[in-house]
Amino acid sequence: MKSCFYDTDCGGVVHNLAYLRMIEACRTKLGAKLGMDYKTMSDLQQFAVVVRHEIDYVRPAVLGDTSIRGPGPFLVRF
Repeated sequence: MKSCFYDTDCGGVVHNLAYLRMIEACRTKLGAKLGMDYKTMSDLQQFAVVVRHEIDYVRPAVLGDTSIRGPGPFLVRF
């Protein structure tokens, strides 16, 4: 994902909420690829809920960065 102007503070550094928004967008796309898009979840009345999240900041992302991802794997628990 690419960071946009509205994702940054006055110093051009991506702020914390932007990371969570980007993670949610990726989670939504993953759910759709796994057959659980919002329409399907609504029809089944089954919804994925984020109970906890944790982010280790390795370096700050700045305006215009095209990929915001750490060097290691993402851990997803269900």
